[in-house]
Amino acid sequence: MSNYCRGEGNPRPQLMVVGDFPSAADANSGTCFTGSIGNLTQSMLSEAGLEWSKVYRTTVIKQAIPNNDIRSLKLCGITLESEQTNLWTEIKALKPTCILALGSLALETLTGFKKLQEYRGSILRSSDQTTKVVATYNPGQLLVGNTEKGI
Repeated sequence: MSNYCRGEGNPRPQLMVVGDFPSAADANSGTCFTGSIGNLTQSMLSEAGLEWSKVYRTTVIKQAIPNNDIRSLKLCGITLESEQTNLWTEIKALKPTCILALGSLALETLTGFKKLQEYRGSILRSSDQTTKVVATYNPGQLLVGNTEKGI
């Protein structure tokens, strides 16, 4: 599985949403936050008063990975470090006001903090001290029995 999932949305976003890695639906579509996880994420942002079209959406890892297991990155010929560097390049180009980190990998990549349960909902500073980051769980975790994981 090697489908690349590009980021998408407003090129000058106030809010950037960053997930961990693509879901199965994302891998099939070539863009992130699609399928049931994307629908739920879009619905939650809408309830918070945010328009989907005004938000930029991306993931730390841009490629689907076998069994959604980060230890399988080498099988795809990519490294976590290169994916993280690419995300920071994306962030610097877009200059969002705030980033919503959905998942532990997103939190760690953006802030250096490792325990999502301790930082969930807190307003943090990005590792480069330029952007606010708020972390929470991936909405996909709310989908009981769903085979899509990641983001």
